[in-house]
Amino acid sequence: DAIHALLARLSWLEETDPEHIAAGWVPDPSLDDAVRRDALVQFRRLFEKPEIRMAFHRPSKPVWLWREMPFEWAENEEWISGIFDRVVVRLDSTGKPSEAEILDYKSARVETPGDATRAAEPYRPQMQLYRRALAGLLGLPPSRISVRLLFTRPGVFVPVF
Repeated sequence: DAIHALLARLSWLEETDPEHIAAGWVPDPSLDDAVRRDALVQFRRLFEKPEIRMAFHRPSKPVWLWREMPFEWAENEEWISGIFDRVVVRLDSTGKPSEAEILDYKSARVETPGDATRAAEPYRPQMQLYRRALAGLLGLPPSRISVRLLFTRPGVFVPVF
């Protein structure tokens, strides 16, 4: 959706100013103007919050950053496919993955942090699959992978794992 398109353009705040992204965004012409305006308001409001800004700062240690990364993973005859919205993979001193975080964007119409916490529950099974897939792709135990949902309307993180 529109908010995903905006957030996908942001690597790190040290490299890209969110306002520059918002000003230069050319959405699909079929996108309703009200939806476009709402996405821009949500996007701009996110970066007014210090905790959101912190999540988009480049870590001091080496990392890989994946944005809107499609994936496919087979495990125990189960096929898992999807798109990671944002993954930060922290590397050890040898350059191998040591831990990771999945950040998944949710533009659900929730307005308060409490609403966001309740709205996160139905996503838990999907995020469990994403976590298992990422663990397999990186060769890490799932316990080394955290998952947070970013509800863009109220601008809050909800930890899932």
